[in-house]
Amino acid sequence: MSTNSTQSTPEPTTSSFNGFGLAALLVGIAGLAVSWLPFIGLIGLLFAVVGIGLGIVGLALQKYRGRRVLAIVGTAVSGLALAVAAILPWITGAFFFFGWAQDNEVFERIDQRIEENMTQWESDWETEFGPDATDPDEMSTPTLAPEYTPGPTSSTEPMPTESVQN
Repeated sequence: MSTNSTQSTPEPTTSSFNGFGLAALLVGIAGLAVSWLPFIGLIGLLFAVVGIGLGIVGLALQKYRGRRVLAIVGTAVSGLALAVAAILPWITGAFFFFGWAQDNEVFERIDQRIEENMTQWESDWETEFGPDATDPDEMSTPTLAPEYTPGPTSSTEPMPTESVQN
């Protein structure tokens, strides 16, 4: 018995899964999440760079296969994580520091020290120059008497003394 049935060989099943692209996406998301933490958010830069590298590898391996979407998205998210992780830790760190400084009255103590130093400077000034001494910052520059006009010198010619009449 002969049958004319065509037997097709099954094609090897390949998944449409890009492992490097998925890894780039996950590492990029982790970089975004870590970048919000004050002071240690700079670790997000490391995550972002690794994610960009994984995304580029995922793009290169799937160059002609059409399974590049996950690698493109992973690279884009990692690039965003790189930008955010470069800026955001400094901002959150500043808010954290100024909040801590305000809670611990650091600025009030600085103001108090400045006030103490100014009081000490004023008392030292009065001790050295007397209580009626003028503060050098308030001293005016000496002015010439109005009747004094400098005369010609040997290097300049005398000005004419004639007056112009109409």
